[in-house]
Amino acid sequence: MITSSLIIAGIIVILAIVTIIGLMSRYRRCASDEILVVFGKAGKKTQTNPTTGKKETVVLPSKIIHGGGTFVFPVIQDWRKMSLKPIQIQTSVVGVSSQMIKVGIPVTLTTGIGTTDALMQNAASRFLTAKPQEISDQIKDILIGEMRSLMATMTIEEINADRVKFLGKAKENIETELNKVGFSIININNAD
Repeated sequence: MITSSLIIAGIIVILAIVTIIGLMSRYRRCASDEILVVFGKAGKKTQTNPTTGKKETVVLPSKIIHGGGTFVFPVIQDWRKMSLKPIQIQTSVVGVSSQMIKVGIPVTLTTGIGTTDALMQNAASRFLTAKPQEISDQIKDILIGEMRSLMATMTIEEINADRVKFLGKAKENIETELNKVGFSIININNAD
């Protein structure tokens, strides 16, 4: 009788230990220069609708953790990490001024995933499974497109005379487009 009770107690202790180890193995964490994206059943969030002003419950496409950790439920959730390290893109943008004069401007853009909830969610939605080269190519296309659009609105004199104003407008235009894919500008320079 005592032996069977000890065997049952031992089995219960072993099952408890195995369960705790199993649960702890599902805890994921990330460094401060990474975001942890948990997807699958990510949860819900209550927020105010900007058009109606009423509170609404929204199903989240993913749960974003910046420099922390969370429990990832087996079977219903999975996870990936995304780096917040800066990406530097150097290119020469060739476009046409408003006077139809061909202009070439060497540009260096340093960008990275933004750290606001909305920007991290956008980046996860757009680039979670993308390779670093695919991300760089997409950002480079945005940079070139926005620089060409800006060049087309300015004369050659305006572009050459006030580089600070030109880069200010460029930063404003590029930032808007980068935010749509979850990135923000760290620095933009004209190399020439």
